[in-house]
Amino acid sequence: GGPCDNDSITCCLALGAPGPRGWSVVSSLREAMRMAAQRAERFLQSSQKAEPAGAGRVLVFWGNAQWSRAQLLGEIARGHWGLCRTAREDLLPRTVEELRAGFTPRLAFAPVSEMTEDFMREAQRQMAGLREEVRSASFQGTSEATDGVF
Repeated sequence: GGPCDNDSITCCLALGAPGPRGWSVVSSLREAMRMAAQRAERFLQSSQKAEPAGAGRVLVFWGNAQWSRAQLLGEIARGHWGLCRTAREDLLPRTVEELRAGFTPRLAFAPVSEMTEDFMREAQRQMAGLREEVRSASFQGTSEATDGVF
């Protein structure tokens, strides 16, 4: 996707905003910090029992990678990228493991085609074989562990 400018802020999300989105997008870190502080102060002064999701927190995004449409479509067609719908909760601070667990069931990849990389085709063939072995073993009444195969 070309070089990323890791030294400049692309945008900031100030969490805990009122309304259905729950966040505000701003380009200035100073403005995002001001908004977060105001939201945290409002919460502390209110009689609310539950803190609005992420109130007082700021997510900062550095760098910006861009692809042309054709380049991105090529990456998707080769199987390098999966796509999924996102939700507001996806932007809340979580561990990598929690994020992956949330995204994995929603991921969709391009079907295998002449553009799919050979190593990805081979991996898919191997996984299909392993899945068939597990299915056969379960139909035969064996109780072998299958964790990590699916």
